[in-house]
Amino acid sequence: IQMSLNGRALTATIKDAIDNGLSSADIKLTYDGKPITFSYNSGTKALNATIPASDGLIHRVTIMATDKSGNIQRKGLTVPGSDSMAQPFIDMNSHWAKLNTAYLYNRGIVNGVKTDGGFKYIPDTGITRSEFAVIMSKWLNTDMSLYKDMALPFTDNASIPSWALDSVKAMYGMGIIQGTASGGKLYYKPNGAISREEVMTIIGRTQARGYAEADLSSFGDGNQVSSWSLPYVKTLVEQGIISGYSGKLWPKDSVTRAQVATMIFSLY
Repeated sequence: IQMSLNGRALTATIKDAIDNGLSSADIKLTYDGKPITFSYNSGTKALNATIPASDGLIHRVTIMATDKSGNIQRKGLTVPGSDSMAQPFIDMNSHWAKLNTAYLYNRGIVNGVKTDGGFKYIPDTGITRSEFAVIMSKWLNTDMSLYKDMALPFTDNASIPSWALDSVKAMYGMGIIQGTASGGKLYYKPNGAISREEVMTIIGRTQARGYAEADLSSFGDGNQVSSWSLPYVKTLVEQGIISGYSGKLWPKDSVTRAQVATMIFSLY
C-alpha cells in the first residue's frame, strides 16, 4: 500500500503481487477508525477518496487490505491539524508525544490528572495494568454491559480499583487480558507496572491473524522478547506501530503513558 494526501484528496496504490484480483470488498478505509467511502479501480490498482473537511484537529486515515490468501496489510497516515490546536495538558506542550495524547484525549481514550498546577498527562511515568485495561476498553469502544457478570479468576481481585473493574472484566472476557500465573495461582497485579512486551501482546490479541511478521534481528535486543509475546511484537513492528528507540525494543521495560498513547494513536 502506498498512499498520499493532497488537501482533502486521498490517493493510494494497492497492489498484490501474489494473488492479484483485489477488489473494493477486500479494502477498508477508515478516518479516525470509522469507515469512509472510496473508489478502487482493480485494473489500475488506484484508490481515491475525499476525507472530511478540516476542523483544525489532527486525524488519522488508514487503509487495510486483505488478499485472497488472508494476508493483511495496513498503512496509516496523520492528517495535520492547525498549529493553534488546543493542547489539553499543561505538561505536554514541548513533549514528543503531545499530538498523540491530544488526539486520544479528544476522543475520550486517555485522561489526565488534576493538580494544583493544572491538568497534566504526566507522560513519562509508568502506566499500571488497571489504567491500561481502561484505555484498551475505551479504544475498543467496548460494551461493558456484556461483561458485567463476568467472574474473574484472579487471586487479587479485591485489589482491582472500582474504576477499572468493568474494564478488566471486559478485557478478560474478550480474551485480551489473561493475567499472570505464579505458585499455582493466577494474578492480575492491577496496580503493578506493565511491560512493553505485555502491552504489545495485549494489543496484538485484538488484531486479526494475517499480518506479516518482521525480522527483529536489526534490534539489539530482539532476541530478548519472550516467546509468548514474539509473534505479536513481530506483527506490530511490521505494521510500524512499534519502532523501538536507540536501536532496541526494550521488551522488559515498563511502558510509559506517552509510549502507550503513541501505540494506540498508530492503531487508528
